[in-house]
Amino acid sequence: IEAVDSDGHLRSCPRLGVVDEGRRTRSYDKSAGPRRIRVGSWNVRSLTRKLLKLCDTLGRHKVDIACFQETKWKGSRAREGNGYMMWYSGSSNARNGVGIILAGRLKDNVVRVTRRRDSIMAILVVIEGETTNVISAYAPQVGPSDAEKKRFWDALDELRTDTQGFTEVLGLEIGTRKEWGSQQIDYLLVRRGDLRACKDCRAYPGEACSSQHRLVIMDELFERRRHRREATRRPRILWKNLKGEAVETLRATVVERLAALEEVMSASGADQMWNTLARVMKDAAKESLEVA
Repeated sequence: IEAVDSDGHLRSCPRLGVVDEGRRTRSYDKSAGPRRIRVGSWNVRSLTRKLLKLCDTLGRHKVDIACFQETKWKGSRAREGNGYMMWYSGSSNARNGVGIILAGRLKDNVVRVTRRRDSIMAILVVIEGETTNVISAYAPQVGPSDAEKKRFWDALDELRTDTQGFTEVLGLEIGTRKEWGSQQIDYLLVRRGDLRACKDCRAYPGEACSSQHRLVIMDELFERRRHRREATRRPRILWKNLKGEAVETLRATVVERLAALEEVMSASGADQMWNTLARVMKDAAKESLEVA
């Protein structure tokens, strides 16, 4: 802070807390950085008497979100336990069945649960401020009729309309749309634009829930949103205007006001005198030089 003495000279005085000019401050969340979410898919070949074992396996591998197929459970419900929240969609005859399970800390981020049939369901969940569609599907095999296969793909097409980028990554089997051809039993499907966020995808053999199918797990990185604190700004004195007639005007104002406070200042200590002087100068400068 610059001060003007009684002789009209500019001098410096200590920057005290009382007279410290407000500054624009910005602060960001120091913990900002990619958040690793582990997703998986598993054909469990029936969840009957296997739910606790499934949760233990997912917990051991630190899986946050998992899709599973062939639950062979009746009805469509939600269950919670062992640190996970599970939604599933089944039929009345305990055939097929799919589900999605989330770590307990993510359950409150679920926006919507969509069940199309006993072989297709989806969950819309918010992760780091980004809405993410998680779809669990179990495509019909060689046994079902063509009519049943068509119903499956029609249901998948209905779900596709609510999912951005779904058409570009999903054909009748793998890649572009084609007739029945090569098959891949278990896999995770993501948009090409998200490939850079996908890390370390692998299958884990030997888990107890299913001997035929392997648990497929992939790590996906979600960028943390930086939380910018609201900038605070106080009026700043335009000291650049301290020139010409403004110098004399400010000097006269300060001298006049200090003269009126002479008795108060003479009875004060050094610190209080500095604070009083700074306050008088600051108020006078605001009037003479304006603020921004």
